Amino acid sequence: MPAADRRPDDAGQASARSRRRFLQGAGAAAVVGAGGFLGWRALADGEGSGGSPGSGGNRVTPTPPPSSMADVVAYGAVGDGSTDDTAAFEAALADSPYVYVPPGSYVLSRTLEIPETTRLVGGGKYNTVLLHAHDDDFARLAARSSLAELSVEGQGSVHSGRGLVLSGSDGQQSLQAVSVVDFDGYCIDFESPDAGSQFRATQVDVGRTGGDSGSERYAVHISEDQQLASVPRSFVQLETQGLCAIDFGGCNDTYVVASTLGDLRFTEESRGVNISSSRLLNQESLTIAGHGITIVGCDIAPQLTIAPGADHVVLAPNAFNRLPVIDRSGNDRHQLPPDYGS
Repeated sequence: MPAADRRPDDAGQASARSRRRFLQGAGAAAVVGAGGFLGWRALADGEGSGGSPGSGGNRVTPTPPPSSMADVVAYGAVGDGSTDDTAAFEAALADSPYVYVPPGSYVLSRTLEIPETTRLVGGGKYNTVLLHAHDDDFARLAARSSLAELSVEGQGSVHSGRGLVLSGSDGQQSLQAVSVVDFDGYCIDFESPDAGSQFRATQVDVGRTGGDSGSERYAVHISEDQQLASVPRSFVQLETQGLCAIDFGGCNDTYVVASTLGDLRFTEESRGVNISSSRLLNQESLTIAGHGITIVGCDIAPQLTIAPGADHVVLAPNAFNRLPVIDRSGNDRHQLPPDYGS
């Protein structure tokens, strides 16, 4: 109708309809986007979608062309926990950038090379188990490779080696709903200063063999070398069960959110560490060294000390179990809660 003849509430109704259409479209886009995290197989099977196959509800089931999917079982993998399935994994990874690993326990006796842009997806974080059965690293992740919905068990009481290794300048790797536990070496190792730029880990469990508080056996390790340029890495919902968690080394821009953390280690070269909405457990004392360290909105068990020379440390607001925060930095370039410094 002509604008002059509209009732006063017509514009509001039209606006509401527009908002509904926008939200419906945005919701669909969000579900499609979630495929990047949940994995194409999970969505295709209805997992996490709130519907069942063929229900015709609000599900979106993006499925890649059949020719692009490689199921390791089709390449001879057995998944019985005793048969060596390494050759099947290597063949599948060589054939396709989309590799699916059904529920089962798969023995791997050589280091896996996860190629660039390749996605390895399991049938559930605790349903698909990859068993590290040799004395070298479990896997090396090339640029933009990703793992989702599976567990990697290091069997660190009988085998040496690290879990997931990122090296060189390869970046943009991702982990979603992955467990990397029980390794004799680091569970996740950024072994060179530029490795893992724009790395993202969400809903990831880590825990190193013998990694009790005070052992200095950290599950996540970042190269000690100074990283002057920004190398952003993020961890959301990192679960450590209170074991030694992260050695920040010479990091530059590391973000940890909504996580349960055991022991942490900062060095003089640590830069741009941001920890929020997390719990810092078990560690008796934590020395904060480096530059631009921010810890906010956290429940903090250890006694905190700011190391000599550290600057731009932000420690407010938080819930502290041990006070005061001890400031030995020799400068006033910090943000500390009132009356907590000494």
